[in-house]
Amino acid sequence: MGVKVVLVYGFRPQVNEQLAAKGHAARYSHGMRITDEVALDCAQEAAGQLRYEIEAAFSRACPTRPWPAPRCA
Repeated sequence: MGVKVVLVYGFRPQVNEQLAAKGHAARYSHGMRITDEVALDCAQEAAGQLRYEIEAAFSRACPTRPWPAPRCA
């Protein structure tokens, strides 16, 4: 079929949660986050964690997967 799936995920809630845990307030201008050094660190950590969780969920959905497997049979 030639169809490729692209998954785009947002992680604003996870970044806000990490910022709050570090005692750092999220700052916005016109609906967009102002990313300082602390916010960037939180964003990178949140993106990595969410990617890990998504990939783990996909790998559990493929019961006959050989490792490494780019797709399910």
